[in-house]
Amino acid sequence: MRFFSLKHLPYYRREFIIRIKELKGVGLTLATLLFGGGWIISKSYRVSFARGMYESLALIVFASELSFPEHNIWLSLLWILFPLIGLFGFLNALTSFSNIFKLGDVTSKEWNNAVVRTMKEHVIIVGLGNVGLRVLEALSVNTTYSILCIDKFTGEDAYKIPHYQKKFSVPVIKGDAQDIETLKEARIEKARFILALIDNDLINLKIALLAKKLNPSIKTIIRMFDVEFGELVQDEFNIGQIISTTKIAAPVFLQVIRDLEEPM
Repeated sequence: MRFFSLKHLPYYRREFIIRIKELKGVGLTLATLLFGGGWIISKSYRVSFARGMYESLALIVFASELSFPEHNIWLSLLWILFPLIGLFGFLNALTSFSNIFKLGDVTSKEWNNAVVRTMKEHVIIVGLGNVGLRVLEALSVNTTYSILCIDKFTGEDAYKIPHYQKKFSVPVIKGDAQDIETLKEARIEKARFILALIDNDLINLKIALLAKKLNPSIKTIIRMFDVEFGELVQDEFNIGQIISTTKIAAPVFLQVIRDLEEPM
């Protein structure tokens, strides 16, 4: 996990927000019961609003001191429905708290899904091989960019991915970035950069073109073995930067991103 640092406050804020969102349903249910029920009870029994909220909460656990409203069918329904709604809210709370515990595991599907939904202006790294992992580390340590990764988990370095994911708290989507749905899942339309780092020139180019199609303003950086081919397609397809394999080093990608960055 990240050491505490002021420059990483956006990450801590994100972690806090995704956990609070998991409790949103429980909070709305409880607020509806307390305020809605409190208002009805305070008007029907001519008690204070605070007493009405207290009795609403007491109804949920069958502990209300008020008499059962036998001659008021609508109020009677309140006495019957509140415990049922309370039971539903309790079960929902258990589920939410369970998810929050799972959100503590950055390799869990729940954590990944929750984090991805919050991302924008982020950097997408495609391909977590040796180069991709080094670039991920460089960006995580030296910048405050939000980072999202895509990998098929079929390479020889796949076993290292969970370690890096835990170390730098980044979501990783398991899938093929040549698939438009995978790019959409990575919120490509909200992303600022995409780095295609697979060891295949044509696949990297295809990923960059798909990214441009889905988000024309995204900045693309791709690695290529065939530099001459890269230079031919760079201007033709508006590729932001081509990095040759002879120059591959994490600081190189970091500097290219900074060079392409524009003032917000």
